[in-house]
Amino acid sequence: MALAREGGGAEITEIAPGSIASFAGLRVGDIINAVDGIPVKTPMELESALANRAPETKVKIGYMVRGYWQAQTEITLK
Repeated sequence: MALAREGGGAEITEIAPGSIASFAGLRVGDIINAVDGIPVKTPMELESALANRAPETKVKIGYMVRGYWQAQTEITLK
């Protein structure tokens, strides 16, 4: 689950144990702000960016931790 952020992006509000996000090292409170280098401004944009991708597709996620940009991490969709 994610919430919209005033400055843009989708704040992670919940991570299921064993999920892709947990394996990627993402945590509650992190803000996803890009998918494959394309800015994501809302949770709906994040969902849209991931919705039409096939399982086992590799995706680069840009994110922020406590307001600071982090390097991208690559995840494989399930």
